[in-house]
Amino acid sequence: MATGKTVIDLDCEKANCPVSLEIHGTLSKPISLTPVAPPAPPGINEPGCHVASLSPHWTFRNVKHSQWMRRSYSALTGTMIFRTGYLDLDIYNQANHVTIPCRLVGEELTNYTDSISRLPDYNKWWLCDVIDPHLFPKYNVSTWVRFDKSSGTLGINQTWYCSDRNDTKP
Repeated sequence: MATGKTVIDLDCEKANCPVSLEIHGTLSKPISLTPVAPPAPPGINEPGCHVASLSPHWTFRNVKHSQWMRRSYSALTGTMIFRTGYLDLDIYNQANHVTIPCRLVGEELTNYTDSISRLPDYNKWWLCDVIDPHLFPKYNVSTWVRFDKSSGTLGINQTWYCSDRNDTKP
């Protein structure tokens, strides 16, 4: 049990709210703490995951492509064109039954055929991680996607772990 006393009188219109305040105290008697293990990463205990991972398959859902172009004019540089393409998709791994939402953003994803300020990098990989690596640093699901517009191919590089065979190390 900690004890303390403080009075806070804030005028939030003048101060930056919310304000955090640290109060120091002393425990008058020992307390017990019981650590709680975080839940297992998604899909790690999925039955059949290990066998299905030997021949991986993915399903793509909610695939949407959009693009945006903006022109700006400057007396110094003349007309500048900015292009951005978006590719949104959900990647479903059939081995661990985990869906990773992914958004790719870049000039490489536009359909514009006029001169582009730089050559598009069709070998670019985008990271789609949604799982906090601080929560599961050893067993983080990592998903990278490459879309090669010139060949129309979509590449997936995904790392996941299975522990469905009662492995000591997934």
